[in-house]
Amino acid sequence: MTRGTVLSILMQTATLDLVFENPEDFIRSAIVMIQSTLNDMLINDGLKYIPTGDAWEIKLLFQDFDTFPSKSIESNNSAFERVAFDSDGERKFALALENSSQVKVYTKLPRGFRVETPLGSYIPDWAIVWKTDE
Repeated sequence: MTRGTVLSILMQTATLDLVFENPEDFIRSAIVMIQSTLNDMLINDGLKYIPTGDAWEIKLLFQDFDTFPSKSIESNNSAFERVAFDSDGERKFALALENSSQVKVYTKLPRGFRVETPLGSYIPDWAIVWKTDE
């Protein structure tokens, strides 16, 4: 952001007089609010999915793995016969995916899987293909 943009934002605040009470705290708070608003605008208004043709090799994503039976559930809709989970919340989520009539296929992604976005690396836990009316 340019200095002019920052100045314009600050001039529109109703609490600008607080800068004289505690300048460091005011600027720190202003930075957090501006970054939060900017990220919200990028995600909700500016971040669009545009197919690039990039792809990940199947053999890199879907390698066999070992896990404790108590840390996995049987699956008919996953890329594997069993789906591993890290927490009780993930176990419940996997069961919901397994029992959903709208899910065609799903899998828990490997720990190192990352997707680069304009806002930085995104590390998704799951990949899900949904059935739609279309």
